[in-house]
Amino acid sequence: MQPYLAPLQRIAETASLAELLALIRDDTPMLLVVDAHGGTEGLVTIADLTSEIVGEEEDAAHGQPVAVRTMAPGHW
Repeated sequence: MQPYLAPLQRIAETASLAELLALIRDDTPMLLVVDAHGGTEGLVTIADLTSEIVGEEEDAAHGQPVAVRTMAPGHW
């Protein structure tokens, strides 16, 4: 099992969104959020960041189709 484990990267609970995005962009799938005393506050993933930025996909979660309109090639 050891070859499949990787240490979690820690980040302060006061970190900015830019700091979180930079770490997630660097192929860090999950970050351990710690407080000023080193205690664990929680985990953050790319899904957490995405839902904070663009909101939850409530309609998709409830089985309702989400309206998507093509604005330009490659842009919806």
